[in-house]
Order: sequence, then structure tokens, then C-alpha cells
Amino acid sequence: MRSVWIPFASLAITIAIASPARAQEPPAPSAVQPAAPSPSAESNNAAWETAPPTRRGGFTAGVLAGLAFGTVHGYPNDFAKIDVPAYRTATSGVGSAAALYVGGALTDWFTFALGFGMSSFQGSQLVSRGGMFIFHLEAFPAFAEGGLWRDAGVFADFGLGTATIRLRDGGGDLADSGSLSIVGLGAFFEPWRLGSHVALGPYASWQYQSSDSMARHVGNLGVRGAFYGGP
Repeated sequence: MRSVWIPFASLAITIAIASPARAQEPPAPSAVQPAAPSPSAESNNAAWETAPPTRRGGFTAGVLAGLAFGTVHGYPNDFAKIDVPAYRTATSGVGSAAALYVGGALTDWFTFALGFGMSSFQGSQLVSRGGMFIFHLEAFPAFAEGGLWRDAGVFADFGLGTATIRLRDGGGDLADSGSLSIVGLGAFFEPWRLGSHVALGPYASWQYQSSDSMARHVGNLGVRGAFYGGP
């Protein structure tokens, strides 16, 4: 009887010893390995937005100058005379405009600056002159397309100013704006380069200037020059 149990006991010991060892064996590697993730289209499209500057960067300063043409109507800056037809003065004509700004080219495709500007236009008897302080923003929305698109930009101006209407031959103001609110939009192109830091080209813009006593529309066509400290 004893000899009958011995084989069964040996078999049980063998299974007990072999089972833990088998449980601890690492799983066999899978025959199919997962593919490495590919860069998303979104990250590829956004790469140019974070790339180091190659066209413009650092400190920047610019000058815009050219032809101005506009129309204006206004009243003396006196609440008793505003909107009274007898005190209304209006004119339109052609003249000149100029602006200067300084700021920073934060990237190849965006610039923030502060600036000053003036514009003057006249008709046969009246002349309107104005000055302004502006926040000047520039962007190059098609920069990622490369080529000439890197130098095609748009800009926006926001600020405050003053303007008057008076006789061309002198005398006092016939209309006075007080404090004008100013908003402007424009487009420009930088096809010409002087070295690696100066860019030149044409621009066109439009501004709307308004206050309780005056409304003024001014269009500009001229030349824009910009200095870029980098890259």
C-alpha cells in the first residue's frame, strides 16, 4: 500500500515546485509592436509660430509718410454750439500725413509699438490739421506661406488725438475736436531691403477720428520704412 502512494506523492511535489516558477515567467513579447505616434497635423502647422525669428525681431522703429485725402465736419468745442447748423463747418481735400512709431517685433509675424502721427488736408478755403498718439499693431498673417508672403503685412492703430478746421489764410479755429477717438486699418509690403535690418515698401491706410464735436475720415497712400534689431 505504501508503494502505491509513493508515485502520487512524487507527482504532487513536482507540480508544486514547477507551478510558481511558471507563474513568475515574463510574458512572451507580442509579435506585433505598436507603431510610434506620428506628429499631429496641428503641431506641424503651429511649428512656425514658435520658431526662432528669421526675418524680423527685437527693437523696431518705423516711419510712414505720404499723401493724405479726407473729409471732415465739425463744430466749435462748446456744448451750446455742437449740432447747431449755424456753427457747422465741413471740408474735404488732399494733403499729407506722417507717423513715427517705436516698439518691439515680438516674432517674425507680430509687432507692437507706440507712436505719434499727423495729417493735414485742405479744400479751396478751409484746412483741417490733426495730431494723434497711437498704439500700433502689425501682423504678417501669411508668413508661414514663405516667399514674398513673409513681407506682406497688415496693421491697426488705436489712440487719441485732436484736430481743427480753420481758414487757409489764417484766423481762429472754426471747429475744434477736443479729444478724438481714433481707429485705423492699413496694409503694407516690404519688398526692398537695405542690409539685414531696414525694410522699405508702400502702404495704404484709412482712419476714422471722432468726438462729440467732430468726425474725420482720413485715407493715406505712401511709403513705409522700418528698422528691425534682429534676428
